[in-house]
Amino acid sequence: MTGLVLQVMPQSKRVSVANDDVPGFMQPMVMDYEVAEPAALSSLRRGDEIHATLLSDGAQQWVLQDITVVNKR
Repeated sequence: MTGLVLQVMPQSKRVSVANDDVPGFMQPMVMDYEVAEPAALSSLRRGDEIHATLLSDGAQQWVLQDITVVNKR
């Protein structure tokens, strides 16, 4: 998944992302995601463009892992 970081929420181990289209799975939208590796939040800033692996049960759990900043703001 790729997207733009809108807010970093270390207290809840979450990040708000305006994600791009995930073909066959999810249209572009803004969502809050749990982060699998909370230490990754320390390197994220609002405005960063990221690439990450999205893990989901398709209903309630939306987790990002292997987050990489592709364009730092």
